[in-house]
Amino acid sequence: MWIANLPVEIVALDDLRETEFLRSLVADASQHAVRMFIGRFMTDANVERIAPGLRDCPWIALRQYGHSCFVNAAPLLADALRAEKGLEEAERAVRGGEHRIVVLSRILDAVHENLVQPQDLASLVESRSGSVRLILTGCAVSSEEIGAFGFT
Repeated sequence: MWIANLPVEIVALDDLRETEFLRSLVADASQHAVRMFIGRFMTDANVERIAPGLRDCPWIALRQYGHSCFVNAAPLLADALRAEKGLEEAERAVRGGEHRIVVLSRILDAVHENLVQPQDLASLVESRSGSVRLILTGCAVSSEEIGAFGFT
């Protein structure tokens, strides 16, 4: 997938498959000592679920910006503030040159829930360092919604 003339990977998977995908990325990055940033939006899933022992890995940074309690309830202001903080830290990760891989887990769901504006995500994508592999994921979005965000 290409956004703003830059290669960006869009991954839309259910919760279980996204966890498996993240585990695979973390294992590869750990094995090859590649610096990686994972920003998880709209979830409070235990980090050990993704990668046991991750907290002891010096080249992988994992940040969480939300919780997953949206059953029959809209996100709250606190959720919007977490997403805003996440977007700020993600911008530093994609621009800073410290990380070779940046994964914004469930950021497409945050856009879907109006916690992140599509134009803010597009700006982040456009501002990234050319050496950064950027991966955007979502569990609750369809390919039609991704297209509606302008990510086609």
